[in-house]
Amino acid sequence: MVLTLYHFPPSAPSRGALLAAHAVGVNVDVQVLNLFKKEQLKSDFVKINPQHTVPTLVDGEFVVWESSAIAAYLVNQYGKDDTLYPKDLMKKALVDQRLQFNCTMLYPRVRAICFPILYQDEIEMHDEQKAPVDEALGFLDVYLDGNDFVCGDKLTIADCLLVASVATIAN
Repeated sequence: MVLTLYHFPPSAPSRGALLAAHAVGVNVDVQVLNLFKKEQLKSDFVKINPQHTVPTLVDGEFVVWESSAIAAYLVNQYGKDDTLYPKDLMKKALVDQRLQFNCTMLYPRVRAICFPILYQDEIEMHDEQKAPVDEALGFLDVYLDGNDFVCGDKLTIADCLLVASVATIAN
């Protein structure tokens, strides 16, 4: 079975889903959609994903979008073990919390800086946008304090998604 990942390289969620696929060890056929050229609005893609968002994963007849959902699905369906997304409820809750931290705090703050630069021809980052990102990165530092990864001593899908968000602003 060939997995297809619709992907936009500048997108942190899209890169996070791709990193998760690599961490799981599954091969994906990466189909790049250029959001700048509005390729996500083409009718053939809208039939696959009516929200017309990336990343989107197609596994046979099954389609799922949103990076956290894709990452969890890949581990649950194709993972050799549950290290990347534990079945133990306490460990899983910690991974889920870090995934939600990315979705609700870190990535929206990163996006607030990047969106105007990428889509509205802004030239620079504004100071009022930097403080919220710095705050979120401070929380991330707390998660990493004394740990190799955001949930402890093992790589999880939360690391894949968080590193993609951080990498967006690291340049």
